[in-house]
Amino acid sequence: MLNVLAITSPIFLLIALGYGAVQAGIMEKGGTRPLGAFVLTFALPALIFKSLAQRPVAEIANWGYLAAYGGGSLIAYFLAVRPCALAGQDAHGGRDPCARRLDFQ
Repeated sequence: MLNVLAITSPIFLLIALGYGAVQAGIMEKGGTRPLGAFVLTFALPALIFKSLAQRPVAEIANWGYLAAYGGGSLIAYFLAVRPCALAGQDAHGGRDPCARRLDFQ
């Protein structure tokens, strides 16, 4: 439990720091969107890559988990996504029947 807390606490501290900076007026609320985009696009993938690059492949690759995750993803794709795409092309004149319409008029 303490291992998980040691890993996740800096993340939550940074979130709290950002919230406090916006509340104190140090940072504009509109400035958080580009910062968040930078973090999700560059910083987080770089952190994950660095963390994974420092470990042996045998420690990272849990083949049973990867197979279950990939198999579940394929099942979800073929049961939900693929039939919607096929139905949208043929039966509805090219429209996607699975997409929700957001017309409030």
